[in-house]
Amino acid sequence: MHKVRDGLAQSEQVVARDQLLAAGVRGLVRFPVRKAGSTSAPERQVLAGTFEALTV
Repeated sequence: MHKVRDGLAQSEQVVARDQLLAAGVRGLVRFPVRKAGSTSAPERQVLAGTFEALTV
């Protein structure tokens, strides 16, 4: 079984990273989202992001 992170298997993450690097992307920012309130109409709040450098 492949290790899964953020809904992608590790092999898919490698392919995605390589495609981003080939397109000139050198990093990305991840923003966690907090959900609160009712289940039928939850409020979503974007929290502070963290920078993640893409390396070869």
